[in-house]
Amino acid sequence: MNENLVYQIVNQDCRVYFKSIFCPNFDFMIADPPFNIGQKYNGYDDELTAEEYTAFTIEWIICHWNKLKPGAALVLHGSIAASREILRACFQTKLDQFIENEICWAYNFGQCTFNKFVDAHCRAIVLRKPGNNRKWYVESVMTPSKRLLMGDKRVETSKYKGYVPFGTVWGIKTEDVMPLEPIEGSPNWGRVQGNNKERREGHPNQLPENYAERFFLAYTEPGDLCFCGFGGSGTEIAVAKKLGRSCIATDVSEFNCKSIEQRLSEINSKGL
Repeated sequence: MNENLVYQIVNQDCRVYFKSIFCPNFDFMIADPPFNIGQKYNGYDDELTAEEYTAFTIEWIICHWNKLKPGAALVLHGSIAASREILRACFQTKLDQFIENEICWAYNFGQCTFNKFVDAHCRAIVLRKPGNNRKWYVESVMTPSKRLLMGDKRVETSKYKGYVPFGTVWGIKTEDVMPLEPIEGSPNWGRVQGNNKERREGHPNQLPENYAERFFLAYTEPGDLCFCGFGGSGTEIAVAKKLGRSCIATDVSEFNCKSIEQRLSEINSKGL
């Protein structure tokens, strides 16, 4: 373990925390904000009016953007409804011009309903701050192309010998479902359910590590300083630690902060 790496959990609203920082200093930022669905948080009201939630979303996005280094990426994760709000905030703040990708994370076992089609995906908006030091590590996020899998000899003369970056739909495991997208080669791409090995008690909206890991691999290198403004169950900072990236996470909930500390200590005990 690199002793120079920093892993800090701050029991504070990210908007307040940013006021103590005087210059952009984060190499990568990822945010998984509250979805305004009435979730019980200690220190935050998750039942805001539409106007209040819009104002809240605009404020935290601007705070993150202002502390991001030039050339770095900001990932804004959200449910279907929350990602619409994130996009609306981007357009209202003119940040939409910096959208680089929109990722769709598809999964089984969405919230069951018989009144409409079952929601079975979330989205992530990737913003790229202008600057010369563009962070993008393509060789860390590549998959065999269809041409390579079909034995097309033309791939032998291509730069990456038939390997290409993953598409913008993640989590698909069968060609029958999405034939133009690469197949995920590893398990654990679904929602983190009660019997999932990653599940942390008291965290109903937990992200899988595979999902967060791909962002860290794509946009960071070992030693980079990363930030997660809504610490939650600690998935992002845990992934950062396993990959050798420094990371600071904030959360308004004391319970969440203690849970994250426990999760990081478990990584230490396993020698990861």
